[in-house]
Parts: sequence; C-alpha cells; structure tokens
Amino acid sequence: MIDLHTHLLPGIDDGAKSLEEAVQIIRQGRKIGITAICTTPHLSSSFTKNRTEKIMENFLMLQERIYEEKIDTQLYLGSEIDLRMNFDFIKSLPFFFIKQTQKYLFVELPLGEFPPFAEGILFSLLIEGLS
Repeated sequence: MIDLHTHLLPGIDDGAKSLEEAVQIIRQGRKIGITAICTTPHLSSSFTKNRTEKIMENFLMLQERIYEEKIDTQLYLGSEIDLRMNFDFIKSLPFFFIKQTQKYLFVELPLGEFPPFAEGILFSLLIEGLS
C-alpha cells in the first residue's frame, strides 16, 4: 500500500512535530501494510529558498533515520501544490513532482468549492504533459 498524501516532515506544515513522531507514524503505517510514503509539504507562491532548504534537509534526515532503524518503507519527496500559485516560479523545485517522475502532480483545491479558475489551470497542466 502507498500513502500519497502525508505531512510527515518534522516541523514542516501541519504534520509531525518532531523526527521521533514522524518515525513513529511510519512504524505504525508499516504495521498496517504501508510500504511507500510520499511526503507532501505544501507549496504556495509565498515559497522561499529557506523553506526549500528546510524541506530537503528534513526529508533527508527522516530518510536516513528510517534506514538506520531498518524500517522497510520507501520515502519519496513530493508536494501538495496550491492551484493559486505561480507555477513558472516553482516548477524548478526538486520536489515539485511526485516521486521525481516529471509527470505526476498532487494539487490542492480550496475546501468546499471547485473554483472557476481551476479548470483552466488543470487543462494547461495537462497540455504540458502533467497529470
């Protein structure tokens, strides 16, 4: 089983508060059959270089820790993308795509509505070869 939407990176977003908490969540997931997890920190147009570095640092730290503890779960770094953001700015980030495939995106729509602008943006992404 693969978990494609997690906020496991310690101290990033609204998920795990510490490395220990993230490792415990991964252990619990493994017990119920989760063999791969894609961490999906939020990306928005207010993104900064410092946040990029912190996400990469925390992902590598978590990946190293589960390797050291011999937890048989594969981690991938992806992102949860706000459709209202400036895609031209953020496409170059190393974790813009799910699993670095250069193809799959995980997008976040505003809660409770399908905004009028979403159809055009999603269509543009499909034309670019993203799904």
